Amino acid sequence: MCSVERSGRRRSGGSRDGSHARGFGSGSAAKIHHVLRSARVKPGHRILEFGSGWGGLAIEAASSFGCEVDTLTLSKEQKSLAEERIKEAGLEGQVRVHLLDYREIPAEFEKAFDAFVSVEMLEHVGAKHYNTYFKLVDFALKSRDATIVVTSSTFPESRFSGYQVEDFMRKYMWPNSCLPSATALITAAQAGSQGRFTLESVENHAAHYPRTLREWGRCLEANLTQDLIVKDYPSLRDVHEYAAFK
Repeated sequence: MCSVERSGRRRSGGSRDGSHARGFGSGSAAKIHHVLRSARVKPGHRILEFGSGWGGLAIEAASSFGCEVDTLTLSKEQKSLAEERIKEAGLEGQVRVHLLDYREIPAEFEKAFDAFVSVEMLEHVGAKHYNTYFKLVDFALKSRDATIVVTSSTFPESRFSGYQVEDFMRKYMWPNSCLPSATALITAAQAGSQGRFTLESVENHAAHYPRTLREWGRCLEANLTQDLIVKDYPSLRDVHEYAAFK
């Protein structure tokens, strides 16, 4: 986890939080609360989020912390389901989901937000866009006492430079992905904000990630059925094709 401060402005990177006693759902909820507490949000604060996911963080920020949230996604499916959940929670007046590229945030966002959060979206930005990313965060945040929380998987410093070339995974499995190093992330935050961000803290929660992957796997095994996917992939009606797919 990292934090940055500029004239009362703080930036921090969130984390996974949980113990072995927690299940996947409660662990996810704990992570969201950890991010929001790290952002020091208060009732009435306005939050900008890059990467909506399925709306969980935005809904929690509004319902439990009393915040107003503008959240951005490029996924029509995420926007649709997030808005369903927002409506079910009765939070239409507090949470807005924008189908929008972060590089196209509107002029009215300038200096409008008390906090910025982004959970595991930075991996899709690309190293050449890091400075622009933080420049736009700086553009959207109020000049004083604003907070940033950014979480991201990262590469070790020794491997970051050598991993900028395209390989099989980046071409076929995770197109255009790029994991930052901690130094690349902090350097970009300084450059993008023209030195107005100051590092406050860094947290490393890598030890929790293996269990996260195991829990994801268990959830997938428990919920993935042949009937669920054959409408999109008819060939998987064949038991052998389905077995190979799994």
